[in-house]
Amino acid sequence: MANMGGYTVLNEDADMYDIVRGAEVCSIETAKSMGLFDNMKYYKGEAETNVRTFSPNIARDAERPFRLCQEMSDDQGSRPICSLIAPGLIPKADGTCGRPDGECPPGFTYDASSKACTKPLQRVKINRATHCAPQWHDWFTIPNFSMSNGYEMVNGACHEPCGPNMVPIRGTDPLTGKSRGDDALGKCVDKMEYLGGKFGGDPDFCNLAWIKRLSVKWPDLLKEHQDKYPEFATFGSDTITQAAQENVVEILRETLKPPQNLSANTENADALSKSIETPERLNEAYAVCENVLRNPAQAQGKYLEDMRRTIKLLNPNIDARTLDTDIMNRYRILKQACHWTFCDNKLSQSSRANTIGKPPLCFSASDIERIDLKPKDSMSTALNAQPGEYPEQYNEIAPIASERRIVQNIVRTIVKTLLWCVTMLALVMGIWFIVDAIINPSPYEHQTKRAIEIDAATKFEMAKAKRILDASARQ
Repeated sequence: MANMGGYTVLNEDADMYDIVRGAEVCSIETAKSMGLFDNMKYYKGEAETNVRTFSPNIARDAERPFRLCQEMSDDQGSRPICSLIAPGLIPKADGTCGRPDGECPPGFTYDASSKACTKPLQRVKINRATHCAPQWHDWFTIPNFSMSNGYEMVNGACHEPCGPNMVPIRGTDPLTGKSRGDDALGKCVDKMEYLGGKFGGDPDFCNLAWIKRLSVKWPDLLKEHQDKYPEFATFGSDTITQAAQENVVEILRETLKPPQNLSANTENADALSKSIETPERLNEAYAVCENVLRNPAQAQGKYLEDMRRTIKLLNPNIDARTLDTDIMNRYRILKQACHWTFCDNKLSQSSRANTIGKPPLCFSASDIERIDLKPKDSMSTALNAQPGEYPEQYNEIAPIASERRIVQNIVRTIVKTLLWCVTMLALVMGIWFIVDAIINPSPYEHQTKRAIEIDAATKFEMAKAKRILDASARQ
């Protein structure tokens, strides 16, 4: 039972009721919440003789130095002593403990509009110069990642990955683990020169990495990015916008670079790719490939739609529909990557499907035939163009320079034609001279004289043509 003065409970002898003040109940509950309550000693760390309660045996509250609560006036009950809960807390109007308006704990800021402490949004973009640790997307965005190419801290400095067809100079063979010399991680070397060209014919990305590169789209990549870094998705919509403009956009730009025709992994690439072929990645890739194989029409339509939306995110000024040819080229390369990863045509390739307990996925010959690809297609050119810039294939030339170039080209063409004519004339005359000598023999001195005359005339004409060509080049 409870009354205005507190709580009515049985005493220890269970023979009568005692009145326990509400502040004492509050103290017990507060002690429990703070991990200080002890059934035998009341408060942990305090001897029984030092127990301070709101027992009627102590009339003056000032003599209760260890109390955790205090009674409110006007029968408002009891509340914890806020400063004991956490330094700087004060009683709030609703009976709880809180910070003074405008004051927030470390890591929080005060929002005047909502009058509350909020945790600031963390930047999604990780500065690789200060955070050099591997990131979840490195395996399909950094070329030759399976050969230990990536961001790396060396002597307090963060080294960036080597570019395409390049690897850092390591003294250890990444395939066999054998020592071949000293590391020179600050330098990159062409794969054709590394370890005697052992990896020169290997692609920068294995087929599994290509499946990921060709299948990631907006907004699925954003969700995956937030799953890998949960802190980026816990503070509201502003973080989503920020993520779209930073890491996710950079990843998408990398994946949309021009693809290349694929085939079965080389022996080296097949062995090196084992380091990135986790069951999680294989299962994800298998689901993508199975959908492309089993639902061709729907999968192709969805791919086209998602790619257009992704391109529009990266550059709103691009009419994505004009890039459908490049989009479909990537879709066809995706089929190649799927086939050479999960088909059962070769034992070394079928092991990936077996690893995750799945049947092989084999595409028809027409699905995986080689296609005509350009080192730099229209999509990559458009995506790399900055606002206000012309696409790279368009190069405006000043009118005067244009006219001069036209004249130079005409002169150069004429001179080349003259040189060709002189050469042919000399060849014909030489043949005629030989034939004439056979048919109409003449004294040796006469033939020698004629040969000298023909040679001199030929040299004169060629020198004259060369002077004309040099003069036009200097203009």
